Amino acid sequence: MKNKSNSNIVLRYLIPALLLTCAVGFIIYGIFDGEVNAVLSKATALCRECVGIG
Repeated sequence: MKNKSNSNIVLRYLIPALLLTCAVGFIIYGIFDGEVNAVLSKATALCRECVGIG
């Protein structure tokens, strides 16, 4: 019964922590790679199209 609780802890805490760490790593990589400007310009263009300005 104790082994089942250990695997439950791994599934509940370790896997989400690893996924969060991976996501933060990709976000930091995107920031240093200069993708912030590309994303911001695309978001601005999309918002203008939705509002009907551009």
